[in-house]
Amino acid sequence: MVLIVPYTAFDAEFAQMISRQYRDIRVFMAPEQQFKQCVLFGIKRKSDRIDLATAKMLTDMSTGTFPPVLDENFPHTPYSVPKTVDKPHFVATRLTVEEAQFELDKVQHACLWPTWQTFSGSTVLQPRRPTTGSQRLAFIPCSGRRSGQWASAISGRACSPR
Repeated sequence: MVLIVPYTAFDAEFAQMISRQYRDIRVFMAPEQQFKQCVLFGIKRKSDRIDLATAKMLTDMSTGTFPPVLDENFPHTPYSVPKTVDKPHFVATRLTVEEAQFELDKVQHACLWPTWQTFSGSTVLQPRRPTTGSQRLAFIPCSGRRSGQWASAISGRACSPR
C-alpha cells in the first residue's frame, strides 16, 4: 500500500486501523510540505492485533514528531509483488436506482453530487435582485430606476414616486 495523506489525519482510530491491517510500515514526510502530507508504505497482512509501536508512531505525527523526508533515492529494497497461482476472481456489484439513491442519501452531506449542476455549469442562474429593505426602498425613487407603484418586501406597504 502507498498512502499519501495529511499527517494531521492520524488520530488514534486511523493509526490503529493502519497498524492492525499492514506490516513493515514505513513513513516519510512528502518533499513538498505545502499540504502537510506524509507518504506511508505498508504490506497487507492477515492479523487482528494492533502493533502498538506503529500506532504510537503514527499518532505522534499529528502532535509534531515527524519522520524523515522521502529521499529521491529510496533507501530500502523495493517490494516485489508475488505471482498469483490462482485464477483471477472478479466481483461486480450492481445497484438498482433505489439502492443507489439510498447510498447517495447517506453520504449527501459529504459529497458534491447534489450540487453537481452548480459546479458543472449545466444550469444558468439568473441574477437575483437585492431585497428592498427600508433604506434601499427610500433610495429607489431618488435613483430614477423605478417608476409606478411597488410594495415593500418587509412591511408590504405600497409606495409610489411623487
